[in-house]
Amino acid sequence: MSSQIQSLIFDKTYYSKMSSGRWIRSHNFKPIKKVHETKTSWRYRLIEPDYNNFDYRIKILTSGIKAIIAIPKI
Repeated sequence: MSSQIQSLIFDKTYYSKMSSGRWIRSHNFKPIKKVHETKTSWRYRLIEPDYNNFDYRIKILTSGIKAIIAIPKI
């Protein structure tokens, strides 16, 4: 097993729902659910979480975009 991106989170200060969706498509990501809206962000889930086999970390990709990284447990 290798690390993988579980979710992408877009800050509403930088991205609208439309622009975040365009970014997702232009980078060939395939969300498994509709975008989840919070007060401050748009979240796109790419894989279901699996807490038995993975630990999760947040990585800042660029201004306004964070990735939730699934790291296999050893």
